[in-house]
Amino acid sequence: MAQYSQTFAHIGRQKRAATVARRRQERMTMEHDPQEERFRQHEALIQGLARIWQEQQEFNRQQVAINAQLTAAIERLDITQARIEALLARMIAQGDNGREA
Repeated sequence: MAQYSQTFAHIGRQKRAATVARRRQERMTMEHDPQEERFRQHEALIQGLARIWQEQQEFNRQQVAINAQLTAAIERLDITQARIEALLARMIAQGDNGREA
């Protein structure tokens, strides 16, 4: 009976050793595989581009709001300028003493 257990224990050690060796080989293969490394680089680039794209979308939304505010301010300035021009035209037309020239 003891011989039987020793045989299976030996098989278990062989399996563990084979598993460890296989995992080590897989890690080494993945670390040194140029295609795998290139794939990882592309994945990192794509993730970075996706993040930048989202940030750009947020910036664009903010810029649209700013543009709307600026457009409204410019329209108010146009109205103010027209009022000032009208007042100046009336003042110039009245002359120096306030009477019609």
